[in-house]
Amino acid sequence: MDITIIRATSRKNSSTYNAAKYFISKLGNVGEIFEFILPEDMPHICCGCYACIKGDEEKCGGYKYLKPILDAFDDSSLIIFCSPVYVGHI
Repeated sequence: MDITIIRATSRKNSSTYNAAKYFISKLGNVGEIFEFILPEDMPHICCGCYACIKGDEEKCGGYKYLKPILDAFDDSSLIIFCSPVYVGHI
């Protein structure tokens, strides 16, 4: 089973990161793990061009950043979103 992790912070010394790694360690038959850190791996901010909605993802200004993430989603059986909690809220 391939897994994609989307992290909202690049800190590896955090309970959020460690919780995700622990969860994955308890799963059996783990294949490839794709890991992306936002915004580093997706620096393009949506400008509302609607290319994605129209089915023209290639025309999006951030397509070169988004393509590897979409490919990882397609290849994965599990997607984990890791976001730290600050003052009781994401």
